[in-house]
Amino acid sequence: MISLHALQVIAAQALSDAKSFLTEYTTSRRFCSPQNDAEHNARIPDLKRFVYDLTGATIHNYKLPYPNYASWLFAVNVGNTAIYLDQQQMISWMEQTGMPCDVQQIRSIIHELGHILLHHRLLECPANQFVNSSYPEDTENSSGGISG
Repeated sequence: MISLHALQVIAAQALSDAKSFLTEYTTSRRFCSPQNDAEHNARIPDLKRFVYDLTGATIHNYKLPYPNYASWLFAVNVGNTAIYLDQQQMISWMEQTGMPCDVQQIRSIIHELGHILLHHRLLECPANQFVNSSYPEDTENSSGGISG
């Protein structure tokens, strides 16, 4: 099980990363409450650039081979991961739930970023294939590379 110390370190790093994103890449007002089309349209590119700078992962639109999934990690090569987003699945969910696709994209990107940062086992797979599934035990056993 993940230790309290590891959780505290992970939370502190997440807060630091969020502050970095909201000061170096955008502003909280612009990202959370865009006032015009330009600000609205800049949100996903700003987030993509942040994810790349933080992890080296790139983000692509791709029809996933997994039904009912909107995102998945893909091992491009050793140390290079991509986040694939299935726009068709997001459109389907938008039609079912009314949640806008851009909100789903943001949620999916952050979700996959969490896997990259916390579930190192997922990234240990051969190149040019989708990474293995994540399980609750991955989170329970994860320390994000933190000991103690």
